[in-house]
Amino acid sequence: EIALGWGSMPKAAYTLAIVAALLVVQIVGVYVIVVARQQPFSRHHHAAQNKAVPTVHKNRAEQFFTHPPTENNDTALVGRKLALVTTVETDKYVVPAMVVGLTWNETSLAWARQVGGVTLVAGVTREVSARGREALRLAGWEVQDIPAREFVGQGYKGTKKMRNVKNFSKFFEWNLTQFDQVVSVDADVMFMNDAREMFSPHWLPLAMYSGFQERKAKYNAGVKIIQPNAEWMATLVRIFETREWLESVRTGGEQDLVNYFVRHYNTPTKAFGRAFNAHVDFASETDLRQAVLVHFIGNPSKPWNFMETRGAVLSKSEYPTEKDLCTIWWRHVSTLHKKFPQFRKQQKRLERLLVRWSPRN
Repeated sequence: EIALGWGSMPKAAYTLAIVAALLVVQIVGVYVIVVARQQPFSRHHHAAQNKAVPTVHKNRAEQFFTHPPTENNDTALVGRKLALVTTVETDKYVVPAMVVGLTWNETSLAWARQVGGVTLVAGVTREVSARGREALRLAGWEVQDIPAREFVGQGYKGTKKMRNVKNFSKFFEWNLTQFDQVVSVDADVMFMNDAREMFSPHWLPLAMYSGFQERKAKYNAGVKIIQPNAEWMATLVRIFETREWLESVRTGGEQDLVNYFVRHYNTPTKAFGRAFNAHVDFASETDLRQAVLVHFIGNPSKPWNFMETRGAVLSKSEYPTEKDLCTIWWRHVSTLHKKFPQFRKQQKRLERLLVRWSPRN
């Protein structure tokens, strides 16, 4: 008789052990990937993993905001009329604006209700279709028409120095005098964390990010905190029409006009830090995981220019990369599909406009 045991069959036993170990490693790897896909990068997510990471209202670096965060300042907001505003110039920006509304609701709707609410206002030009307007309303935006006469005219299109005349329609926000304070954002932003600090009265009458070193374009106008002022609106229109600002411009866009208005008219302006306008292409790792919002500034960084990130797995990096943020943006688009199934067909058409518009296609 032959006794079959570990000592008598060492090769077979080792082979079985190796196979079992490989199976365990594969199962664990699949589990890690599934968990990673479900975890967005945010300040709250990293705080749970690393106690040294600041939370929403505690221990954040002052220079990140350029103003110390105010603890429990919600009382100062009660009774004030507040608005989050964006501009949609064509149907191409309907889906991005819907993502802005969705991420705002996910991060800030709870506290906004506690102080009486924040109205979401989307200014639209006549080039936005009826279906595009309907989509914006579904996402929670109040749609407001922007008068075409103020910033769009045949007389301006021939000016070589003036770029993208439609962008000047953003100035409608200065006429929203029914609100005490407005946070104006481009449609290519994505809220990552609680935005209540952007509504502090400290920032009035005007605040922008001042991270640029260029003399002619010190401020980025893609995110602004303003106190609507009809007189300032009239001044902006007059500057635009007389073209006095075109003699000292960087790109000829509306941001140049805003900087000219601040610089030459002694407009009182405060500078906030990167927390309120974290640019994905050059923000630091700390900025991105603590940011109130991220800004896909410039065509190269737009999520719809990275179609390969749609449905992609987030990287294993402790900090979100630029492509991670694009992946998260596309996940929000998928959430819109689930949240508004009646609008799915129309939304896909709008998404095709984005992809077709991408300079990479």
